[in-house]
Amino acid sequence: MTNNLNTSVNIEELAREVRKLVWNLEKNLKPLLIALSPQLKKELANVLDQSLEFISTVVENTKAYREFIPVDMEVGELWMNFNVTTTLRGLNKQIIHLSRLLNDTVILCTSEALQEAMRYFNNVEKLAANNDRDAQKIYHTLKTIFERDSDSQPNNSHAIVENNRGGHNENTTDSPA
Repeated sequence: MTNNLNTSVNIEELAREVRKLVWNLEKNLKPLLIALSPQLKKELANVLDQSLEFISTVVENTKAYREFIPVDMEVGELWMNFNVTTTLRGLNKQIIHLSRLLNDTVILCTSEALQEAMRYFNNVEKLAANNDRDAQKIYHTLKTIFERDSDSQPNNSHAIVENNRGGHNENTTDSPA
């Protein structure tokens, strides 16, 4: 089996560093962040992307043609909000990109760990079938956990079990002779 993870990285050290960075990111962004209600989010989301070009053009025009700014308009608010919008959208895109990569990595690592765990499980199952008492206890425990977890999540765990039991299975009983 090929491991697609860069194992030369000290994951615990990396996780500590990333947690510090995320904590600083949260601390710095917290004063700006607002939680919208689901209803307001739905109402506002419909106009966001279509509005940016319009807002950008208005901002440019308020700078070039100040005489057209209504006397009761706080043009500084417009400029500030547009600047915050463009800056935070850029940060949001970067964070979403990292989040997607992190999620993909977690999925792949979990899949690879599950494949190796299934190799162990299949070996224990073979030993349990040969009346090894310790293997029978371990097999029963693992089977109960696996079936409970598999039943609670719509995934392909059962397919992995079947693939590992199929004729092309490279797993062998690793018991000492």
